Amino acid sequence: MMKKTNLLIGICLVASCASAFAGDSSLYMGVDAGSVGYRSGTTSNTSTAYGITGGYQLNKTWGAEAQYMSLGNYSGVATTAPNAGKPFTSKCDAFSLVATGKYSVADTISLYGKLGVANSNNNQNHSNGTTGNTARLDATYGLGAHYDLNAATGIRFGWDRYIAGNFTTTTSTTGTRNMDVWSLGAVYKF
Repeated sequence: MMKKTNLLIGICLVASCASAFAGDSSLYMGVDAGSVGYRSGTTSNTSTAYGITGGYQLNKTWGAEAQYMSLGNYSGVATTAPNAGKPFTSKCDAFSLVATGKYSVADTISLYGKLGVANSNNNQNHSNGTTGNTARLDATYGLGAHYDLNAATGIRFGWDRYIAGNFTTTTSTTGTRNMDVWSLGAVYKF
């Protein structure tokens, strides 16, 4: 509960700071879809990712974004008691708050980077009826390119890394998994 409270406080601080820069700013929102791959120990898997983004460009270079991203559904076979040998399914998602930096390479093309925190959730269901939920607050970061179609709309291609919580796979029962999201998105500026 404390981690969610800290995340909410961070969102409120970004929103209040953003109003101070209203002269050179723009509010935007977007949708993203793509592929997510994860690795934990020697286990790897891929799934479909999708999300929604809201952001505020403070000036030509700096901004802030909040994003919800569904990080996919996975399945496997547990290796530890009490679920050893039993199949499981897992769904992971993340909510992030990041600072963004943008560099224009042409009138309509820019490169961006982002760095912040993400609260990832991993919900697991085993075939014997047991369930588990792991939440983790950790760093997230990403890189990408943005192309303005016109003054209000654009498209972007990006890579984001999330560090998700523990889960049980056929070869690993502890640690974290790095989840890499490659996405294509549409952005609308208000």
